[in-house]
Amino acid sequence: MSKEVSVFVHLEENEGANFTTKMKTSVPFEDVIPCFRSKYEAKTSTVLRERMWFLEDSDGRRLHADDWLGLEAKSDVFIVYEKRKAKEDDEIFEMLNKANEAQAAKKFAEAKQLFESILLRKNYPDAERGLAETLLLAGKPEKAMEVARRLEKNESLIDLYLLARCESATGQKEACLEHCKEALSKEENLNQSIREDINILLAWTLIEMNLTGDALGFVEMVLAKNDQHLEALRCYAKIAHIANKPDDEIKLLLRAVVHSSSLKDHNKLVRRDLAQALEFDPYAMQRLETILNSTDSYAASAYAFLATVAKDFGAIHISVKLLEKGASLRPNYPAYALNLVHALEIVARSNDAISIGLSCLRAHTAIGPLSLVQFYNIAQSEDNILSPQLKWISSDGGYAALQDDDSNHFSKTKITYNENTLDLLAIVFALIKLFFLAGNMAVAKRLIALTESARRASKISLHETSIRNENAYYACVAQLLCVDPERYRWVKTNNDLQIYVLGDSHTLSPAWKRFPLSASSFTSITLVPRLITGLKHWHLRPDCNFYPKRNFYNILNLDHTKEPLASRLGIPPTSSPHAQNSTSTDYVPNGAVVLFILGEIDCREGILLAVQKYRYNDIQHGIDHTARLFVRAANDLVLHKKFKAAFVHPIPPVLDETRSMVIRYNMTLQKLVQESPHLIWLDFFCGFLTDSLALKSEFKLDGTHLHPNYLNVLLQPCIQPHLSRLFPITTTRSST
Repeated sequence: MSKEVSVFVHLEENEGANFTTKMKTSVPFEDVIPCFRSKYEAKTSTVLRERMWFLEDSDGRRLHADDWLGLEAKSDVFIVYEKRKAKEDDEIFEMLNKANEAQAAKKFAEAKQLFESILLRKNYPDAERGLAETLLLAGKPEKAMEVARRLEKNESLIDLYLLARCESATGQKEACLEHCKEALSKEENLNQSIREDINILLAWTLIEMNLTGDALGFVEMVLAKNDQHLEALRCYAKIAHIANKPDDEIKLLLRAVVHSSSLKDHNKLVRRDLAQALEFDPYAMQRLETILNSTDSYAASAYAFLATVAKDFGAIHISVKLLEKGASLRPNYPAYALNLVHALEIVARSNDAISIGLSCLRAHTAIGPLSLVQFYNIAQSEDNILSPQLKWISSDGGYAALQDDDSNHFSKTKITYNENTLDLLAIVFALIKLFFLAGNMAVAKRLIALTESARRASKISLHETSIRNENAYYACVAQLLCVDPERYRWVKTNNDLQIYVLGDSHTLSPAWKRFPLSASSFTSITLVPRLITGLKHWHLRPDCNFYPKRNFYNILNLDHTKEPLASRLGIPPTSSPHAQNSTSTDYVPNGAVVLFILGEIDCREGILLAVQKYRYNDIQHGIDHTARLFVRAANDLVLHKKFKAAFVHPIPPVLDETRSMVIRYNMTLQKLVQESPHLIWLDFFCGFLTDSLALKSEFKLDGTHLHPNYLNVLLQPCIQPHLSRLFPITTTRSST
């Protein structure tokens, strides 16, 4: 029997860094190259190129199992590859590169396909690792586990850590601990960053097992060597939270946020944790004031930055407080005022948003040719009689002009607006939108007539600037007030039924439209807009905390609610201590009639991106899932809010590029809505389209929204029978 000796194994083929390691001949022959690979990658932090590797001695003779066992101590052994196999190996290596690039770009479906194609040709461990990693990142840990288990036999550090991550994601805590400890025992000279990551995975697992004290030791060990390790800081903050030490928790998360700017994914986790910590800590503002300990412009920018972090992860009430603090330190600074206006919109405080916007404008004099003094005076005016008649001119990018003015009276001089001036102009646009949404059409029209000169004076097209969203809303409102002025001349009667239109920007076209209503206890209906910017069906999943979802539930006056509804909708069961008691007129009341217009953004970007990320197997899978999210949430809302009726508007087929997707989505959505006992589908989608499935010209407005013509032609005839059935003529009315 051959004795066990140590030999030197070398890589000197210019396939990466030249590398030598010592290895005992007791290592099974078939495991020599995998073991070498593990050592190489752990030491160099680079991947060893896939080749048809084999072993040679110093004379160039290929070694077999018996030769390996018979080597003398300190022999030199070389890892080489057969040159004639290099072409095939290079092809596979190129595929590996493409797969890794796709994975890095979060195109997980493409990465999965490439890794699987490699594995069909040869069982390459790197491809298996890549496939398992891709599945794990795509949120499919069970499938990732199946692949990772095939790598377990390698007993390498990297493979054991990958398996432990899969076990953690599937809730197999004991197994995760076991494999983390096994991985750490494999090498003394581990890559330091991998050792740190494994220790923190151990710590998170122990926290989930309520072994916080044990977890603390692993976290402190990592931070002693690397005080900027993001997951260690997050984990430490969690331990502080469990120990009821909010000062420490917030300080740790602030450190992590500062250090995380270059790591996007970890940045999201850190910011999410900080947002939630601030939102539900009643003393958050006092703690931040102590930490920042300043009242200068630096502190103002810090509060504004934290407000953005909070808003993006649904902590909207503390976001308002932070913006108010930042604005108090830099009064009338346009960027802070603009962000505060938008934050107040999200918490359904539009009157406060208007007040903040006007207060900022009042402190400035002009935006190019626009007098802000005149703007302020009109906005504050109670005189709704003198309302100019506007017309929409399609040339030169489109603009509003006075009906009786055939001349182009706008200045030919173009201005390059700086960032502050652009933010002031964005406030102007936002205020006009808010007046429109509040039904104050006379003021909105007068302000548009005043504002167009400043908008058109911009040297740079505003849709190419930082205020493109505000400009887009303003332009849509201006065009609507030009093309359909008569519908906004209405006086509410006692016998008018208000239908609240909840949705994305497609709520603008129906806004304040009034129809006569026959064969009903009501004589007319008015469509009352409730805009939720950027809301998708996808946002209505329970685990989403993005601010459009918070905006949606704030408008429904469901900032918090009791269980089990809170868990079903994914909203807090307790109110934020930073929420301000409000008697806002923005709320949709209980017992209302509502009309949902949602889903177009899902069709435009959400579904395709999700399929690329392998969140769904294909487009139809994505449509089914996101449409069900909406229908489930809408059903719950109807029951909780006791809505008298809840109509679902077909997704508007406005864009040529996404119309086929919209058609498919509407087919699924219609089926789900018609199966629901609580929702009513408005079946007029086919009326939008020509025989060739193009949008009919009479329903085109600005390339993004529907022309209000459709309301009389399609919506009114469709909704009328439902309303007559739901609100029939009463005996009292029929006898008069």
